[in-house]
Amino acid sequence: MQKICPDPLIWNKIYVKLKRNWVENGQEGTHPPKPLVVDLWANSTDSEKAERWQQTLAWALEHQCYALVTKVEDEQMYSIAS
Repeated sequence: MQKICPDPLIWNKIYVKLKRNWVENGQEGTHPPKPLVVDLWANSTDSEKAERWQQTLAWALEHQCYALVTKVEDEQMYSIAS
């Protein structure tokens, strides 16, 4: 199985945490990448989902809040057959 990104509900919760952290730190730089959830989930490819998740991980690392995205369990990930 290839892990693509967190399931939509989990991904949105992570986004809320990242955005809250960004606001609390004075909104320095760009805002966190928006998750592909709700309508965006249905209208995006697995490749687009994976790319956006990687952008989210990179953003979190750059903004010193990577710990907020590393606690995703395997069963909380959207995966596809390899």
